[in-house]
Amino acid sequence: MTISSIKNQFKAHPVTTALIILGLTISIVLISIGISSVRNTHLLIQQQVHYAPQNATKIELELSDKQDVHALFKVFDGISDQTGVILDRAKMFHNGLMAPVTPEYWTKQVVQRFPLETGRYLNITDIIHGEKVALVGKARGKGVRTKNGKPYILLDNEEYEVIGIIGVKGKTTKAIDYKIVIPATSLSSTLLSKLQSTKTIPFLIHNIYTNTYADEKQIKQNAKRLFPEVTCTASPYGETEGIIAPNRGGEIYISIMVYALAIINAINLTAFWIHERKYEIGIRKAFGYSNADIVSMLFWEMCVINLIAVVIGFSIQWMIRSLLSKWLDYPVEITSTTIFAAILFVFATAFFTTAIPSGKAVKIQPVEAIRG
Repeated sequence: MTISSIKNQFKAHPVTTALIILGLTISIVLISIGISSVRNTHLLIQQQVHYAPQNATKIELELSDKQDVHALFKVFDGISDQTGVILDRAKMFHNGLMAPVTPEYWTKQVVQRFPLETGRYLNITDIIHGEKVALVGKARGKGVRTKNGKPYILLDNEEYEVIGIIGVKGKTTKAIDYKIVIPATSLSSTLLSKLQSTKTIPFLIHNIYTNTYADEKQIKQNAKRLFPEVTCTASPYGETEGIIAPNRGGEIYISIMVYALAIINAINLTAFWIHERKYEIGIRKAFGYSNADIVSMLFWEMCVINLIAVVIGFSIQWMIRSLLSKWLDYPVEITSTTIFAAILFVFATAFFTTAIPSGKAVKIQPVEAIRG
């Protein structure tokens, strides 16, 4: 009955029916994109927390005028074998932009922090000898060049051999897919010069297994003994520091606004629909249909229309998913959450679009059938 009724409405009111479906289709696509956006943001934050330095402490060394930056690594002598050191907030010129770089330092053994798709991780030999090698996130593949059969990446116009590709096979791990990791002992001359001029060099010490309090004390003792002219300060490094959460509020706001406008439009068109169907509703009431039956009929008709909008919307999204993902810079997918939201969309929208216009249907009397 409902399907045939919808067919009749398409024949009788093709423009208004199409406008309702169009507005609702746009709404479901935007809602689906909004859900993908929230899901992607949540996943990105989870990844950043997962790959962030664990049990980290900030160490700042204030240099004298002519202090050798490389010599400063002696302050880390005697710290735990599992404690790593990162030169914080380091950037190097790459592909026309200043790219964040993670210079790592270890005293005796290297603890792997990031997964690799191919190649090997940094080893202690690379760090001791200051080898010009790099680990590169898989999203930076375009910046890798080949020379004499070996892959290289240019950082501050200096060549670093790419020994490993950071990433997880078959997955987008945006938190690490753009990473560049090098030995802290192989900094470019440009970066060394910048560090020398800033006078204050920020480090992070971290340990995946335990806190770094003992290492902090050791570093301060070393600094005082080896470099009396260097000031060493330490402070806690919060777990959420360095976490970058993209602002998706605009997309969600637009989705809500478009949905609200679509609902208002659908309510107005449904009211017009009911006005045009006075004769039909009058006949139904003359044959014993109650007001509840009429409202139920209108509700299920709107459910079918909403379902049509969902099917069209998901079909459009599926067809242009690659384009959408590239444009928005995050995967736009139809997930179980999206499907659940679509089910809610069907019934909630049907309720909103029939609740107010149904008042007009209730007021229609059987006599309208005679007037028609």
